[in-house]
Amino acid sequence: MERIPLKRKGNGIFSIIMSCICALTGLFLAMNFVAIKSDYNRTEYIWLIGGGVAILFAIIFFVVATTRRGQLTAASKQQMKAYEAIPYTPIYNYKGAIDRTRYNFYQADESEKEKPKLPKFFNASDCYDYSVLDNGNVYYGYLVQANNELFKRDFRKPGSGIVVLYSTDPYYDQNPMEFEKIARALYANKRKNILRNDYNFFYNELVDTSLTGGRRVYITCLLVDRLQLPTGYLTNPLFPIVANPNESFSTFILDTRYWSDELIANFIHG
Repeated sequence: MERIPLKRKGNGIFSIIMSCICALTGLFLAMNFVAIKSDYNRTEYIWLIGGGVAILFAIIFFVVATTRRGQLTAASKQQMKAYEAIPYTPIYNYKGAIDRTRYNFYQADESEKEKPKLPKFFNASDCYDYSVLDNGNVYYGYLVQANNELFKRDFRKPGSGIVVLYSTDPYYDQNPMEFEKIARALYANKRKNILRNDYNFFYNELVDTSLTGGRRVYITCLLVDRLQLPTGYLTNPLFPIVANPNESFSTFILDTRYWSDELIANFIHG
């Protein structure tokens, strides 16, 4: 089965517009009813009833719009089920798993590579350098810390920032779980290191070599697009990322379409 990018349904713009139209119509009719100076007759009560019905439809359209906003398309739901159906087996050859993932990504048509969605906050574009998708390499990333909302399966909630470790050293292709002890050490001492300010967005900083056995390991912030993950939320600290610390400040989680089967199963069930 060919993998497709996960997508949400339309954002309900039509429903929102109709909600506004109905609300304004309802208010207009109700205000006209109140403004009439004569005794209220049947015709005038029809105006009031019409206003109430219009406002009711406004509420219905608004509920439809907000509910639809967090739903995946039918094809995306099927794709997610296909990911969940991949049988889990422990990974013994981590290098083979990341090499297969790299192959999938490098062989993909550039025009088909899905860009992570830009978050809707001020200066968000300053955090995104899409050129890394063209000139970056695929490495293992390991989670250090994240917003609690990213551990919940809720596509209505936007993605947010996380902190990850990664390395360009080939040693970690086969030994990515060694990031775990580095992540634990950093988090345990976060009041005295780069993690002390949760609002500090930093890029590709080198970790003290006393924690890495002398190897070059980077710690960096990245913004998560839930649609890049197999489940839409964080279920495992290990996942492939795209980075190029020499040429780009950005790091992205690799779109699940390119992950090897064992990495997907490990992320979901491991």
